[in-house]
Amino acid sequence: MLDSQPVVTPELISFWKWIADYYICSPGEVMTAAMPAGMKLASESIITINPDDDGNATLSEREQRVKDMLATDGKMSVSVLESKTGCKNIMSTVRSLYDKGVVRVNEVVASKYKARQETRVELAKEYLSKGAWSTIMFLYQEKNAKTGEFGEPKVSVRRYQKQQGVLKQRSKFNISSKEQAKAMIAILNKWYEL
Repeated sequence: MLDSQPVVTPELISFWKWIADYYICSPGEVMTAAMPAGMKLASESIITINPDDDGNATLSEREQRVKDMLATDGKMSVSVLESKTGCKNIMSTVRSLYDKGVVRVNEVVASKYKARQETRVELAKEYLSKGAWSTIMFLYQEKNAKTGEFGEPKVSVRRYQKQQGVLKQRSKFNISSKEQAKAMIAILNKWYEL
């Protein structure tokens, strides 16, 4: 699902550039530090033998070792290729093989984002106030992902603001147990002398 508004604004990019200049680092390093982990995309270079290679390129011993490994195993990521060949900093060798037309390099982008799934059953709903600002109290149960069982009923009090005919949640408070609910009722009774 795409966001209705850009997550990264031009002002934020300008700020990151300023930080990069100030701390003498790249804007990419600042972005990596600033973005939440779930929003970061990571790519991995996948190396394969170029099927159009004529085999006439002169290769160093290290380049030949990489080519032989790829011919045996097919496609490999840079990290796997490094560990299997025992060659450190293999990207310079891969770049040289790419320039000679021996290999192809493909970038595979993988998102670390995993959608969080929660199963809730709404048992009851009460409007405490209506209007430009509405307060709604919900009684619900959550399903335990491990056991598949529904837990004890919980209460959520949510505050909504109506904007252009649409209610937008502005705040919420969850009551997670009967004990907490009873304690709150006792305090409210005491405060309001009910």
